[in-house]
Amino acid sequence: MGAGKTTVGTQLAELLNLDFIDTDLLLEQQFDSSIVDIFQNYGMQFFRHQESRVLAQSISTPNSVIATGGGCILDPSNRQLLQQHGLVCYLTVSTVVQRQRLAGCNTRPLYLSATMSDRAPLYASVADFSINTDMHAPTALVEQIHTAMCQLIRWHI
Repeated sequence: MGAGKTTVGTQLAELLNLDFIDTDLLLEQQFDSSIVDIFQNYGMQFFRHQESRVLAQSISTPNSVIATGGGCILDPSNRQLLQQHGLVCYLTVSTVVQRQRLAGCNTRPLYLSATMSDRAPLYASVADFSINTDMHAPTALVEQIHTAMCQLIRWHI
């Protein structure tokens, strides 16, 4: 939440000439409702199940950059899917910057101060690499990600 997944992911996909998939946006389109409304109307368990379904659907789409919802990492099966398919970049953000970016935002259903500290080890466990987004413009982050991806791909060949 607030790390820049959608902004950076869109630009990375453009640079690589790949499709961009935002799993939260897909859910909103499929339910014709906001994430907050899905949470409120159907509950967290239903939402998490749908989030997992959309992740599996997205991963089966070749040649794409995928931005997952912030809580997607909580499900062990989602972590396994992420590890098994493609490269995973964990965009980190400090709590201070995260709060600044999310100030006044009412589209994040579970923004709690403890959320990121609980999730950080899970994100780190599946990530091929991590990049902190605090002090960087999206274009600089895209370049950093692209460089890291190229290095990883060369290392695996």
